[in-house]
Amino acid sequence: KRPEEGALAASGVKAEGKNVSSKLAGAKVEMEKQVASNQVSRKLDSRPDPGDLQKSGIMKNADSVAPSLQSRVGELDKKARRKSVEKNLEQRPDKADLLKEGLLRGDSEKISPAIQ
Repeated sequence: KRPEEGALAASGVKAEGKNVSSKLAGAKVEMEKQVASNQVSRKLDSRPDPGDLQKSGIMKNADSVAPSLQSRVGELDKKARRKSVEKNLEQRPDKADLLKEGLLRGDSEKISPAIQ
């Protein structure tokens, strides 16, 4: 038994319109494929390099870390930097020590409140 005309049209074997020759319908399909291929090629050609994306901060650690892990690595880096700053602030000498060592003068009205 032969397949129905609708099934042939759905599978791309026969054009849907009855007034279109199969040669023209095939050429149309090939042209549509070529247009789609050209669009993809054009978009790929205009895509920025990974190096440019790294410089602009969009992409990080592209060479050393899988893309699925990049956000987690960024979070861990941020935590490590925060801990480092907190540690350095805790170890900072107080005002009395700075006065004693001669690194700070006694006129405290000129001292930043952050140091006091």
